[in-house]
Amino acid sequence: MRRKVLVVPATVGSIGQPPETVGAQAPEDGRQFARGPPRLPSEPMGSKRRPAREEHRMRRKAFAAIATAAIVVLMMMPGTALATHNNRIPDFSDPNSTRGPNGNNCSADAITPSPASSYTMTYGDYAYRLRYSANCRSVWGRSLNSAPRRSAMHTHRHSDGALTGSCCITGDTYAWTRQLDDAGHLSNLHLGNPAYDSTALF
Repeated sequence: MRRKVLVVPATVGSIGQPPETVGAQAPEDGRQFARGPPRLPSEPMGSKRRPAREEHRMRRKAFAAIATAAIVVLMMMPGTALATHNNRIPDFSDPNSTRGPNGNNCSADAITPSPASSYTMTYGDYAYRLRYSANCRSVWGRSLNSAPRRSAMHTHRHSDGALTGSCCITGDTYAWTRQLDDAGHLSNLHLGNPAYDSTALF
């Protein structure tokens, strides 16, 4: 019994020919096909990826533009002020109606410095206190409306001798002097001019 032998036609490819060239037609000028790495579908012909440094720079520019726009919007809002190192309240202004860098009146965050006993003068049942606003960086004097010596209160800035006039601006309960800028200065409250009593410097 004879066995049949299967003969592979030579047209499929020659022995030793690279598999990837099987069936490929050589160009007429004899050049070989250049087979580079496969191009990703997301990268069309001729496209180049943007360098990472350029993308980072573009993101920074976009963020700066958004931040600038936000600042402009805040400045346009009524009753809003932006704090800077150059914000200074005017001397002899009313702390109860003058707004500081955060948009609130200077009196809104006012305190008597600590220890309170060093910044308070007491006569009988009445106290005369030095008041300080961190928002406005200003000082003034305050007492009760009924305090008998309230008109003698003066706020004094020692660096240049600035002195508020005789008290007082009055409210429903308290009376107070006008305020002085205290940023980088030492000031105090005293009674009388010349003074016959005064608080410690602040």
